[in-house]
Amino acid sequence: FTPEAIVFLCPALVFAMGIPKYHKWMTQRYPQAFKEQRAGEGAEHVYVDINALLHETLRGSEGSEGAFFAQLFERLDLLFRSIVPLQTVFLAVDGPASCAKVLTQRQRRRRHAEKESLHQRVKGRGQGKQRAAQADEISSNMLTPGVPFMGRVAAALEYYSVSRMAPGQLLAQCRAATVSGPSAIGEGEHKIVTQLLRHAAAGAAAEAHVIVSGDADIFLLSLVQSAVRRVRVVSERILQFGGHQGGRKRARDTMLTVWDAEVLGKCVRAELKLQKQPSMPEAEVAVRRDFAFVSLLAGNDYLPPLICGLATQTLWERYLTLRRGKFPAVSMIFGALTEEGYPPSHLDGGWAPAVADIGAAFQAEPYERFSFHVPLLTEFMRAASSGAPARPCENSAMGAKKYLAGLLWVMEMYHHGYCCDFYFVFEQRLHRFASASLIVQHLPELTADGDIAPPRSSHWPMRPISCAMCILPAQHAERFLCPLLPELKPMLSVEHPLLGAINSRELATDSRSSKARKATEPQDLDDIDAVSLQEVNDEVLQRCSGRHVDVLEFAPDTTFVRRGGPLAYDVVVLEPPFPLMGIAQCSGLVRIVGEWPSEQQVSECHVVGEACAEDGALTISDNDGDTLAEVADAPEVQGPELGESFAELDERQLAGDEEDGWNDGSQEHGEEECEEVPAEEADESGGEAMSAPAGLEDGANEGDGGDAEEQWDEKETEEVVLNVDDEPEVEVAQVEEPFPKRRKRQPDGRGTSAAVMPQTGRPAAQQEGSTVGLLNMLVQTSPKRFPQGPPQFAFKEHSQGLWCCTASVSTARGVLSATGTGASKSVAKQLSAQGLLRQL
Repeated sequence: FTPEAIVFLCPALVFAMGIPKYHKWMTQRYPQAFKEQRAGEGAEHVYVDINALLHETLRGSEGSEGAFFAQLFERLDLLFRSIVPLQTVFLAVDGPASCAKVLTQRQRRRRHAEKESLHQRVKGRGQGKQRAAQADEISSNMLTPGVPFMGRVAAALEYYSVSRMAPGQLLAQCRAATVSGPSAIGEGEHKIVTQLLRHAAAGAAAEAHVIVSGDADIFLLSLVQSAVRRVRVVSERILQFGGHQGGRKRARDTMLTVWDAEVLGKCVRAELKLQKQPSMPEAEVAVRRDFAFVSLLAGNDYLPPLICGLATQTLWERYLTLRRGKFPAVSMIFGALTEEGYPPSHLDGGWAPAVADIGAAFQAEPYERFSFHVPLLTEFMRAASSGAPARPCENSAMGAKKYLAGLLWVMEMYHHGYCCDFYFVFEQRLHRFASASLIVQHLPELTADGDIAPPRSSHWPMRPISCAMCILPAQHAERFLCPLLPELKPMLSVEHPLLGAINSRELATDSRSSKARKATEPQDLDDIDAVSLQEVNDEVLQRCSGRHVDVLEFAPDTTFVRRGGPLAYDVVVLEPPFPLMGIAQCSGLVRIVGEWPSEQQVSECHVVGEACAEDGALTISDNDGDTLAEVADAPEVQGPELGESFAELDERQLAGDEEDGWNDGSQEHGEEECEEVPAEEADESGGEAMSAPAGLEDGANEGDGGDAEEQWDEKETEEVVLNVDDEPEVEVAQVEEPFPKRRKRQPDGRGTSAAVMPQTGRPAAQQEGSTVGLLNMLVQTSPKRFPQGPPQFAFKEHSQGLWCCTASVSTARGVLSATGTGASKSVAKQLSAQGLLRQL
C-alpha cells in the first residue's frame, strides 16, 4: 500500500452496524471514490477491530471453545496474508463503552437470548424437557466486555501475537504487537483511532495505516480526525477464477475494494462550487466535519435519526444549497483549542492517568471543543423540516437541546477517539424530540445563555463486570457472571429496585413467545437507558468489595516490542489458550503494560523519572512515583538517568561495553588488530590459547579451541561483489561454510554440536566467516541506509550451556533484529547475523 491510512472491512459484516444504509448511499453518490486493488500488499501499521472477527468466527466454530480459537487464529493468518503488516499490529477488543450505547447493545443481546431459548425448546421437545446448554458451548452473548470468557480471548490474542512474531512466522518482521483487551476502556474502533493518533504523533503520519473493521462508523472516525488525512476504506471479495485450496482462501485470489477518503474530500469540496473557496487544510477539515455531522443525522448506535420532512439522503443536498448561497465562508461545526490541552478525563483526578493513558494521542490531535454556527444550523434545520409545524410540549426544549449536545458529543468522540462523558444517554423517551421543527422553534432560547456544549466529565467509566450487568439480559447475566461472582445474583431478581422491572420482562420470555410478549406489553415501558447506570456500577463495586478478580478492574493495553542491542531480553513464553496447542515463545521481546507509544516516546523518548529492576521486572516511574510502564521478565540492566532518552542510554551502555571488551564494531575496511586471548579464558576443555581479533566478545571461543593436532580443512575462497543501494562496489574474500564440527562435553556427559571457526588473524570478512564480516561490511559501505552505525550483538546464556545472541541494526526505516542459538557465543552470533542478512 502507498503511504496512507487504509480500512479493511470484514466481508461478512461489512457495515452491519453503525449508520443504516450508509455504504450504499456512499457508493451511489461517489462512485469515483471506489477502486479495486489486489491483496497481498504490505502496510507499516495494521489495526484490527477484533469483535467483528469474533462473531464471524463463532458462527463457524460449532460452539466449541477449542475450535473457536483455532479458527480465530486461521482467520487472523488469512487476514495478515492479505494485508502484510511491516512494523506494528494493533488488536482491539471492545471494552467498557459509553452508556449511550447500552440500550442498543442490550436489545441485540436480548433478541439473541430469545432465539437461543426458542432453539433450545425446539431441540428438547422430543425428550420432554429443554436441553441444557453444553458446558463448553459458546454463545455470542459471551462476547461481551466483563464476561470471564473475554479474558481468555485477550490471553489468546497475546498468545497469537507472540507465536506469530517468532522467526519465520507471519509477524516476524514486525517490531511491535499490541493487544487492547476487553478490560481496556473504550470500543474497538475508538481505540484504533487513539492508537493511530499515537503513531501519527510519533512521526508515522505519512506511513501506511490499515484498519480492519466491520462497523460503518469507521468512515466517520477516519474523516473527522485530521492527523492522518489520506485514509482508505477496503472491503474484500474473491475473484471468480479464485477459490479455495484446502479449505482456505488464497490471498493472491483476493481483491480489495478501496474507498479513497482523499478522493471523497475532493468530491465534497467540488460539490460546494464556491468561486473563492479557500485551499487551506483547515477548509478541508471543516468540510469533512460537516459531512460527518450531516451523516450522523441518519442515526447510529448512540442517537436516533433526525425527524424531518426529507429523506436523510437528501439532507446533504440542502446543506450544499445553503453553503453555496447564504453561508459560503462558514461551516456548521467549528472547534476551538482549550487552554488545558486535554479533556477532563486526562487532567488531575481523571481516570486516564490511573490506567496508564498519559495522552500521547493529543500530541497529534490537540483537544478541541466543538460548537455550532447557530445561524447556519437554524437555516439547515428549517430547510430539513420542510415547513412542517412544530408541536412543542413538556420537556421538548430539554429534549432538543440534549439531542444537539449529543451530536457534538459524538463528533468530539470521533475526532479524538476518547469519550468525554461515559454516562451520557439520550433516553428512548426523548427520541420524539429529535425533530428539526422543534429544534428550529427552541434554538433561540437554547442559545440565549451561550453555546450548546457537549457533556464532559472526569467520572470513571463502568467497570467491565458492571458493563456486562447492564448489557446482558437477566438470564444470560446469571449464566455467565454469577458462577464467578455469586454476590451479583440478588441484582437479577424481579424485586431489585433498579433492575427489577427489566429483569421481570426478560425472565418472562421463557414462558411465552416474543411476539405474544410484545403484543401485551405497553410500548412506552422504560428500558435500561432509563436506569441510573452509575448507581448500578456503584452497587456492583459495593457487593464485590474484597474480591480480587480481573473483571472488576480496568486493564491497560499490552504491547510486545522487539528490542535488540544491549536491551535484548529473555525469551517470552506464553501458555496456549487450549490444551491441544503448543506453547508460544519468541526471544528478543519485551512486554510493556500501558500506553505505547507513550507520551514520553513521542517527546523524543525522554523518560521523566527513574527505572528500577527488581525480581525480574523493570518498572519505569514518574516523579510522583506512579508507574508509567512495566516490563516483565527483564534482566538486571542499568536504567536511564533522570531526563535521559533510551537512545542516550544505549550509547552509555555501549560505551561501557567497549571498556569491557564487548564492542563488536570493526575498524575501517573491515581490518582489525589481533591480540592474544589470556590463557585462563581459553578453551575450557583444555585447548591452547589462540589469537582472536580485537573486539570479539570475551568468552566467544569458550569450548571451541579443540586439540592442537586437529587440522582445519579450509576450502578455497572466491570473490563476491556486494551491490548495496548503488554504493561503490566492494570486493570481499568469502570463506565458504560450513565450518568443521566438534563435540563439547557437557557436565551431564552429553555433547552438543557446534561450528568451530578458525582463528587465523585474517581481516574481519574472512576471520569471522562470511556472515558477520559481510554484515559489518554491508553496514560500513551504506552509511545513508544505516545511520546508527555497525550492528549490535547481545548475548544471553540458557540452560545446558547454550547461548542466545540477538543481532540488531538501525536502518533508515526502523530497527531490524534476529536471534540465533548455539553451543557457544560465536556460533550464536553467526546464526543471528545470518538471520539479519536475510532480512536486509
